[in-house]
Amino acid sequence: MLAEQSNDVDAFIAHWSAAPISERAHYQTFIIQLCRLIGAPAPDDERAGDLDYCFERPIQFLHDNGLTTTGWIDCAKRGCFVLEAKQSRKRRDGGPLDPAAQLALLSKPAARSRAPSQEALDRVMRIAKRQAENYAKALDEWPPFLITVDVGRSIELWSDFARQGKIYAPFPDRAGHRITLEHLRSPDVRERLRRVWTDPMSLDPAARSAEVTTDIATSLAWLVKSINNRRQFGLGRVERTAQAAKTARFVMQCIFAMFADSVKLITHRSFLDLLQSHRGTADRFHEGARDLFITMEKGGYCVATRQTVPWFNGGLYKTVETLPITEDELAALIAAAKCDWTDVEPAIFGTLLEQALDPAERAELGAHYTPRAFVERLVEPTIMEPLRADWEAVEAEAVADFVQGDTMKARRRLHAFHAQLCKTRVLDPACGTGNFLYVAMRMMKELEEEVFGTLGEMGEHQGVLAFQGQVVSPEQFYGIEKNANAAWIAEMVMWIGYLQWYFKATGGSSPSEPILKNFRTIRHADALLDYARVEAAPVQAAGVREAETYVDPRPTPWPSVHFIVGNPPFIGGKGLRRELGDGYVDALATIRGGRFLSADFVTAWWDRAAEILTQPGSILRRFGFITTNSITQTFSRRVLEHHLRATPPIRLVFAIPDHPWVRGAGCADVRIAMSVAERGEPDGHGRWLRPVDPDAVTFEERHGDIGADLMLDSRLAQVRPLKANACLAYRGVQLMGAGFQVTPERAKALLAGSDADAPSPVRDYRNGRDLADRPRGVQVIDFFGWDEGEARRRHPLLFQHLIEAVKPERDRNNRASYRENWWIFGEPRRDLRAALQGLSRYIVTVETAKHRWFRFLDASVLPDNKLVVIASDDPAVLGVLSSRHHRAWFAANAGRIGEYEREAVYVKGVCFDAFPLPDLTGAAAAEIAVLAEELDALRASVLSASPVRTMTGLYNDRARIGQGDALTEVEREAQESARIGLIDHLHQRLDQQVSRAYGWPDDLTDAQIVDRLIGLNHARAEQEAAGEVA
Repeated sequence: MLAEQSNDVDAFIAHWSAAPISERAHYQTFIIQLCRLIGAPAPDDERAGDLDYCFERPIQFLHDNGLTTTGWIDCAKRGCFVLEAKQSRKRRDGGPLDPAAQLALLSKPAARSRAPSQEALDRVMRIAKRQAENYAKALDEWPPFLITVDVGRSIELWSDFARQGKIYAPFPDRAGHRITLEHLRSPDVRERLRRVWTDPMSLDPAARSAEVTTDIATSLAWLVKSINNRRQFGLGRVERTAQAAKTARFVMQCIFAMFADSVKLITHRSFLDLLQSHRGTADRFHEGARDLFITMEKGGYCVATRQTVPWFNGGLYKTVETLPITEDELAALIAAAKCDWTDVEPAIFGTLLEQALDPAERAELGAHYTPRAFVERLVEPTIMEPLRADWEAVEAEAVADFVQGDTMKARRRLHAFHAQLCKTRVLDPACGTGNFLYVAMRMMKELEEEVFGTLGEMGEHQGVLAFQGQVVSPEQFYGIEKNANAAWIAEMVMWIGYLQWYFKATGGSSPSEPILKNFRTIRHADALLDYARVEAAPVQAAGVREAETYVDPRPTPWPSVHFIVGNPPFIGGKGLRRELGDGYVDALATIRGGRFLSADFVTAWWDRAAEILTQPGSILRRFGFITTNSITQTFSRRVLEHHLRATPPIRLVFAIPDHPWVRGAGCADVRIAMSVAERGEPDGHGRWLRPVDPDAVTFEERHGDIGADLMLDSRLAQVRPLKANACLAYRGVQLMGAGFQVTPERAKALLAGSDADAPSPVRDYRNGRDLADRPRGVQVIDFFGWDEGEARRRHPLLFQHLIEAVKPERDRNNRASYRENWWIFGEPRRDLRAALQGLSRYIVTVETAKHRWFRFLDASVLPDNKLVVIASDDPAVLGVLSSRHHRAWFAANAGRIGEYEREAVYVKGVCFDAFPLPDLTGAAAAEIAVLAEELDALRASVLSASPVRTMTGLYNDRARIGQGDALTEVEREAQESARIGLIDHLHQRLDQQVSRAYGWPDDLTDAQIVDRLIGLNHARAEQEAAGEVA
């Protein structure tokens, strides 16, 4: 049944305004008629009995003691809202949620207590909202809206578009979130309610802000590039960087002038007029802009605009160096200035900085720009969760005082909380352009708005104007940033965000001067390393990075704050020296006491914050960071383990171990993790989240003790390498020079110049793409074990090829051993070669791959660095590694990276070294060996029969069998010719035989398999330590 719309607004208002109390109890009738009025379907209109949209929606509450109780939501619609009506029967006299009874629980016993007035009960609709939040928590996903209804009087809207269930804020704001019956006369209000019912995410103000922001960003990003292209032409790197800084400063000064113009801090749109007046004379605009910007620094009369300009101060206009522009660049400024800047997303400035920074500098900083939704996802558990817990406790006490008639005491409680909120300090020690700080300030100001709202309900209606001089402001938010441009842009972003709030909250009242207070809370510095000076050492080889020594290195002091949050640079442990230089890495190792040298760069921030958290007298309550998800891998995980096991201990209160990063052109191709820590022993209440959709909109949430691997089962982080697996798993060779690779034809020609009796150093070579796709057929020149003179004399053409194709690249390498032994692979893997001696074949897998499979390679083939080699020719070992049991173990220990939507990185230290193999001496082991040989031969035969088939393609098709996908006739024939069904059958047989070898049933889940493997690892490690197992 389709929704029937009623256009008789007057009749609806007249009827329900005059409805007696007995009729108001029929809230379902009210909601059905409201749906007719706004043109939205009512419950049961489209499908009777639909639990996704119904009245009296049953839910189950799970309590800490393991018991469950049943509750009913007054009205709920999946993906849209949870609605609670004040008049529902559970809130009637004596019902389980009777407001009078609820308030009585808050009230303290008093000698002369009095019954709460009806006015007091009406003012605590917040109880219905709290109950709506509790009901929403029991659903499998958080709705974007909570609705509270007082039948015949009002409807209140509360939104959380992040759908995390922690911050339901008044929508669209505190002034407009309560919709009275009279407000329903407005078509805009009725349309707002219709969209709450039918398309709630379309009301997300961030989406509207994004539209404005995108338009402005398009113009200004082009402007930055255009100016730099003109003014950087012919300049060296240092001069280009300096020019980029000037361009960024000039454009940001224009940006703030546009904002000030749009919100009427500069009157009569005089900056826009100044821009438009220079059409045709764009090359003179910079002169008028200089006059305006200098005046904005001090305040006073501006000749260029012929207006009195307020005193802005703040440091933004302290240095004024305006730049001549072209007519096209002027047009871009005019287009941006015409936009409404009141709703612009301040995070736009990070994008602008990215355009203005020199690409080489961005790489050194590891700069990535964090989407706002991801920022909120971390700020909420790090900062807002403890602050809201404080607020709810204070609010409950204040409401109890108010209901008992002690209004002044209630207000004093609220004022005291607000004063503490205004003293709460936040640090982002890698703040970039201020995205985390801006979002943290905005969310704390939303909490501040709730305080003002509660005070208003208690009769104090002056709001923000009564708190001039003591409100949540940029003064509380500290940042440390290595890039000077980003540091001062971050401070300006904070002020724009603050002023946007101010004008909305005060209705356009002008703030006191100076408009921008220079609190100096954003510091231009390296967040980790302070030093007296840097000394450069003479360079011995051309093209080698200048060697540097950091004199008197020491940790950079961090300000004393209550919360630390941020997104430090993404640089892997292996790339530190390449990105930052040997001198910096050595100095950092010195101040960290030589600890965690192979860990990712981000762990240095985690380590430092954890040290501050546990210092005696520290005021730090929590810290939280976005990191790459590789923080859960061996070397980086040791940082977390160190602090989680230390004394005094810390615990993880929130974790998302694997979360997608932004996608698209120019975006970082990584996956991230989030973690939040506080002081204390694990208490079983850590929040663990896992995205259930590709865009990470909804999450599975579980609770328990979170381990260093960011998983709830911390035993996985405690598995140990087994002696039985030692000296078996290796990475392949790392060439450190593409010139080592040659085609077979080229190799044959070069070998023609070699001594006839000289052993050939040319070997077949395979990398990950060769195995996952089709082999390229390349070979490599492997002079491992040859000294330079012998290689040169016995293979002159091969050696000459390396002189031309490898040596120039190696001469520029920072590592001396690579430069000096340039004719040998950078990492020739001596131990791997020894392990493969005497084997005719070995097992190999691709380190990073969509599917996890293993195969044999002939011992004559040299494996690449991105292959993991198992030095065994035993088909039984191949069979176990190809089984579901090892895939489950791999999935529990693997890393995720880049484009892959599942576990992709085979980390040999935990995936193989700690994997307990079954007993491979019995009948099951013999059957495993036979099946593994058959599988390996079958795949090789299928691949050789077609020039287009690949191993990835075979396992893509096998995955479709598991998913039950419907196949076309062509696809079915292709699967048959590729023997996909037979490949799948052999894998299933292997799974059964491996279960027999372990002595386990066939029907274990992956989680049960991993649990048993963990126990087996612990038992084997203890036996090995006791000498019971050889």
